[in-house]
Amino acid sequence: VYIPMNKTLELMDLKARVITSENKIINFDKDNIKALESEDASFNIFAVEGAEVGGEIEYYYTIKVNASSFITRVFQYPHPVKSYDFSLKCPENLEYDFKVYNHDDEVVQIDTSDQYNQYGFIAEDLPPLYSEDFGAYENSKARIEFKLAYNSKRGKSRLFTWGEAGQRVEGIVYSINKDEQKAVDKLLKSIDLTTDNLSNLNFIEHHIKSNFFLQKEAGDEGRLLDKILKNKYATSEGFTRLYAAILKTLEIKHEIVLASDKNKHAFDPEFDSWNYLDEYLIYINELEQFLSPKDIAFRTGTTPIEYLGSNGLFVRLEPIQDFMVPVARIGYLPDQSYKNNFDNLNIHVSCSGEIDQNTVNVERSFSGYSAE
Repeated sequence: VYIPMNKTLELMDLKARVITSENKIINFDKDNIKALESEDASFNIFAVEGAEVGGEIEYYYTIKVNASSFITRVFQYPHPVKSYDFSLKCPENLEYDFKVYNHDDEVVQIDTSDQYNQYGFIAEDLPPLYSEDFGAYENSKARIEFKLAYNSKRGKSRLFTWGEAGQRVEGIVYSINKDEQKAVDKLLKSIDLTTDNLSNLNFIEHHIKSNFFLQKEAGDEGRLLDKILKNKYATSEGFTRLYAAILKTLEIKHEIVLASDKNKHAFDPEFDSWNYLDEYLIYINELEQFLSPKDIAFRTGTTPIEYLGSNGLFVRLEPIQDFMVPVARIGYLPDQSYKNNFDNLNIHVSCSGEIDQNTVNVERSFSGYSAE
């Protein structure tokens, strides 16, 4: 049994036991817990002894974690679930909103006599869900999405709306200091720019993606534009900030887009959870095409396919008096035409009359995902 520990502060309690087919109880020894660390994950792992066909395995654990305003709880697996019981208890000034996916029941608020809000959900006899090739397996699982929606001590306004997310995006992406702007200006001066800003963008994108690389855990070195242009690496956020600064300087109209992988966690425009704001893209309005900042194999017009055919949060800057104000909207990321994706062979054969003296010329051309 694996207990995820990535965001866990402490394992507070763990109990496990085996009940054999003859009703013999074998309790688990806590000393047998082992820590398992990898580059991307951290687990506590333990094995239960005495399990047999016709018996039962029971375990539960309690973990202490930092508070989160957006949470996902999956309750469907490749094995059947007899009963799933979910509850959330919080101080009375806090109110959560819930949405259940791939299941008919809903989370309900439970009346309590103490100074708390409590919510509950029960699902019975859940069938197993198996992975299939080319299927959206993770997104097909039954799950609960919930978010902190109100805090009466802060007023009556809804918390963490799409509009507030747009303001956060503006602060993250467009707030650059003087040294960063100087570095961007220096980059643009070093390039033989033309009067066609879209051609300039293509050239700059190709230059960046041919000479810079993605460094996921780079801190400020991968986020600040002067550091990025010096070190030639950036985080996903850093690349987005770099392209946004270039587009703004060149006065190319664009919008920052936040999307999610439709196969794992399809964006739901009707439930404003920031859990859906996973991946940065940039929409170039004049071209009606998307730029993928961190994907070095893609160029404007070819977008990672897992984000297409779904919705996303589009954030643009609008001038109001002497200020640029972020405006957020929900937009659709359309699938690409099949005509933009091909792997063509043009074969020309010259026959001389002799079967061993024919001349064959082959030209192969790619576009879109085939080229990538």
